[in-house]
Amino acid sequence: MRGWPWALRWMGARLPHFMQPKPEPIAWILCISPDGRILHDLMWTDGGYGFVTGVCAHRGRLWCGSLSEPAILSCKLPQ
Repeated sequence: MRGWPWALRWMGARLPHFMQPKPEPIAWILCISPDGRILHDLMWTDGGYGFVTGVCAHRGRLWCGSLSEPAILSCKLPQ
């Protein structure tokens, strides 16, 4: 509903839960340095995994968890 006119957002927020628009599953990982520079900006929009809530880097790989997915996402850490 992001980008919709405020009146539609207001009405959509008051719909019963089963009628509300479903969010798109997007896996987005942003790595930021201590001084605020963006080091990595990784996004998967294919719908295969979404709503990443935790990320851990270990031995050259990123391991991602989600509250809504039944699996763990793993990918090679970019250089």
